[in-house]
Amino acid sequence: KTLVISVVPTTYGITKHEILQVASSQVSPLKQLAITGGAADPPRTQGNYLPSSCYDGSLTTECTTNSQGVGNWISFDFAAATLRQVKITKHSTNTNNHIKLTNFDMQYQDENGGWSDCPGTPYSFPVSDGQGPLTFACLTPVKAVKIKIVQRENQNPQFAEIKLDGYKGESSVGTSTSYTLNQGGIGKTASKFYSRTC
Repeated sequence: KTLVISVVPTTYGITKHEILQVASSQVSPLKQLAITGGAADPPRTQGNYLPSSCYDGSLTTECTTNSQGVGNWISFDFAAATLRQVKITKHSTNTNNHIKLTNFDMQYQDENGGWSDCPGTPYSFPVSDGQGPLTFACLTPVKAVKIKIVQRENQNPQFAEIKLDGYKGESSVGTSTSYTLNQGGIGKTASKFYSRTC
């Protein structure tokens, strides 16, 4: 089935509408994004500190790079979505490692492969905030497919868990006023539709 939604023509300063569908019981269209992979530079060559250790649901495992240094990074992949925020949690018991991620940048990769800084970069996760978690805003103006945590200190970027929240919907750039949602069984269950402007 196809559902066509029409909106009022765009006004000054608005370059895009994004139509978001959620279940009627859901309060917000914001969703946790599934992480599908990751990478690190320099990559870890020993131990269990791979990027996958930071989305395994455990606060007693960690991901990190192979050495310390400004500019070292860990990245995470996800299906194309408009990213909203990143939640980071440090190790639950190994408090000595809390110093290894205090000041950092975040960058996102768009669907065309280009990298851009998150609007709020740089970010700070003070040791005084302990394990966290802390949530850092990164509202991307386009759909993203990767997020990168970039170290600003002479340390290994190291933490226990990362969670990504964002929006998934159909979008159109410019003055288009018609949006089509193609989905099996659409309209058979109660849903809410949101229009998010950029």
